[in-house]
Amino acid sequence: MHLRNFLSQALAISTLFLGALAAEAEVKVEGTVGSTETKVEDQIVKATGSFVDNPFSQIVNGQLNTIEILFENKSPKDVVLKAISGSFSNPKTGALLRNTTTHKLALPVLATNAVKLPYSFHSESKPMEARFNVFIEYEKETVPEQIVAFDGLVTIVEPSISFFDWKLLSTYGFVLSLLGAAGYFTYLNFFPAPKKKVKAKAAPVGPVDTPVTPGSGVYNEDWIPAHHMTRQRSKKEALSSGDESDRRRKR
Repeated sequence: MHLRNFLSQALAISTLFLGALAAEAEVKVEGTVGSTETKVEDQIVKATGSFVDNPFSQIVNGQLNTIEILFENKSPKDVVLKAISGSFSNPKTGALLRNTTTHKLALPVLATNAVKLPYSFHSESKPMEARFNVFIEYEKETVPEQIVAFDGLVTIVEPSISFFDWKLLSTYGFVLSLLGAAGYFTYLNFFPAPKKKVKAKAAPVGPVDTPVTPGSGVYNEDWIPAHHMTRQRSKKEALSSGDESDRRRKR
């Protein structure tokens, strides 16, 4: 009796022990299968981003910055790219600083294919070091999905000023022309030019031409050459001397 009870208790304990081992093994298998599926899913559709000709990952304020995205579809089904967007966040706290431009897309990517596309954006933030993220939105069998294409630290800097920057020079020229026009208009309206005093014209100095009346026997001698005047004077003197001699004879 005692032996039978002992054997039955031992059998029950061994059954419980084997059941516990089987349950633990099942949990381990399920965890392994789940992690394997997740890893495979990550490898089916992925995206990576990198800055071209920008080894220090500098984001220049006021200029067009570009990062190149490589999207790979290794799944047996087609997907459709819907949008690309980005954001800046605090690298220590993770607080969102600013979202960048969102580019809407409708680009199909066939199965087992890859596509490269640039993502361009502007930055208008104070110079700092920030965390930059680029997100890819796509649809797979009409189900929306999102993955991270870039997650890294970048440096936001101000653009370098050059004396031969034609855009800056043209801006300065335009502003100076506006200021000059405004100053000239103000001067004409509030500071009019003084009126000039008109002086009376002086009477002409010199011989005054005597008006000549036709048929009066009086004429202007200024235009007659000098040698003609000499001849006329000698004739007049001869005539006057002849008259005087006649008068003497009559006496």
